[in-house]
Amino acid sequence: MRIALVLLVACALPTVAAPVRVSSPRAPSNARALWGSARPLTRVAIDPAGRWVVYCEPNRRLRLASDEVPEGRPIDEFLGATASGDFVGIRVGDALILRHHGGREEVLARGEDAGATVSFSDSEVMYVEPGRLFVRNLDTGETRRVPWPVRRVFQARLLGAGTFAILGNALYDGDGDGEIRPPRRIRTQSRCEAQAGDELWYGRDGWSRSVVRTATGGSVAPASALVAWDGSQVLLRREDDALEWAGEQEAVPPACGGVVLGVSAPHQTVLVACRAEASPAPVVIFRGGARIDLGIRSRAQHDDWWPARFRTLSSSEANEDVTVDLHRGSLLPEQPLGHFGERVLVRRRDGRLQIRDLERETQVDVAGPTADSWSRYHQQFDQSVVVRRGSEVLLVDLERRETRRLPSVPWALPPNGWGLFAHPYGGAGPLHWQRVR
Repeated sequence: MRIALVLLVACALPTVAAPVRVSSPRAPSNARALWGSARPLTRVAIDPAGRWVVYCEPNRRLRLASDEVPEGRPIDEFLGATASGDFVGIRVGDALILRHHGGREEVLARGEDAGATVSFSDSEVMYVEPGRLFVRNLDTGETRRVPWPVRRVFQARLLGAGTFAILGNALYDGDGDGEIRPPRRIRTQSRCEAQAGDELWYGRDGWSRSVVRTATGGSVAPASALVAWDGSQVLLRREDDALEWAGEQEAVPPACGGVVLGVSAPHQTVLVACRAEASPAPVVIFRGGARIDLGIRSRAQHDDWWPARFRTLSSSEANEDVTVDLHRGSLLPEQPLGHFGERVLVRRRDGRLQIRDLERETQVDVAGPTADSWSRYHQQFDQSVVVRRGSEVLLVDLERRETRRLPSVPWALPPNGWGLFAHPYGGAGPLHWQRVR
């Protein structure tokens, strides 16, 4: 078996995550409305259904434009949103606001640093009231209290579907001044970037961070043991270097010394480089106790993962990409640009765009070979993928197996036949709606 040495490629991975079906597909309430101002705009976050967008102006000021306020209202921080886009969290001054679909707003908490104690999962929000910690299901309205000592909570962050959370507590007076103060949040990103990843904290008093079950408030591990999360599960690293799903069976044995490259909790699958076995390390899939050797190697030394079906690696020997399908435990010869169910859009080496049905083992060309290959830019919108070649922009509908030319790359492409676009040259506003189907 030929062994290929691989390096991690991170630039395009988030674009192949499983698409989210959005709620309430409908035409824009006012298709003639212009969103934002006539200046270059930078997208921070957007509703999959196209009902709101958070953007940054050249003066680094954030604004939230919506059906109700198309010209945009100033905000100080974007806190997150549910997967459907029905609910979005923002900070205005010291008020942390939950914005409901339709425009109704509710203040969840106050304090400039309180943004670290408001967190969203796919359908829930966690927030702190004085002395109490709550998780609210925003689809049903049901609110449950998390039994956790919250008097000095400085961080509350839901993981995945919200079954687990990271909670940070100030514990003791570390500098001897007679007070216990929570650490301060250190911003590692511009306010014009969506808040993603973990926060940095600084403080003189003692504090800890734990992975907690939100239903019981029980601590399952220190936050330093957390490796990855996906859906309703978290992957933890034990002291003996084994990996395990919280409260369940061992996922990767300690003899592997696994560096995590990808996870799929619904399939109980972990993609790792077994650095304890050889250098470069063999890349292996562990699934339900079974081991699948993929015949490729990696020099990865640190966990580097996404909760996505496909993980693309670049071979330094053959100078070509290799993609791992975590659901099927197999390799794909080309890197997926997007997928919907078992249909995958790939770019062939001769420049063709092709839809492959992995279940039926069929393929359909949707764009022929060209002298100028399609660029690496691609973005998924529900069942469609947008790709670009120079000034040419193509919409590929994976469900219908159809293509359509677009005037430019859309900001939003809800499944209602409309797209939200900036000016095709320079990305300047105002944003406008245009029918695309």
